[in-house]
Amino acid sequence: MSTLKSVAAAALCLVASAGAASAEAWGVSEGPGGKTTGVWNVTISAGVISGDAMMTTPEHQRLRYGLTGKVDGTNYVINRVGPSDRNLCTYKGAAPQQAKLKKPTEITGSAMCQQKSGIWKVKIMTVAR
Repeated sequence: MSTLKSVAAAALCLVASAGAASAEAWGVSEGPGGKTTGVWNVTISAGVISGDAMMTTPEHQRLRYGLTGKVDGTNYVINRVGPSDRNLCTYKGAAPQQAKLKKPTEITGSAMCQQKSGIWKVKIMTVAR
């Protein structure tokens, strides 16, 4: 099983208690070879994304940062806020077009960072409670 699948399988979907907001855990991989992996805990309400991330580099360095951004249809733009490694990034990606009809299960795009740029992938896991 790939690292991303392992991370995604461990991610739990949180149930939001109010309104249209939905809290989710996203299994994320990024960087060269997708070797930086972890979980983003994300809330989406009225197209606004907020949350936090806990990632691990191939060198086993833990990274923490906040998340803020927006979703418009199947297009996502998300920024790192207060990253522990001081590496600011903007993530841009899209879910498959059929996601317009339902909640997406994956997003693929690019990470443009101060230090390094590369591919960004998300696997959204929804676990029934």
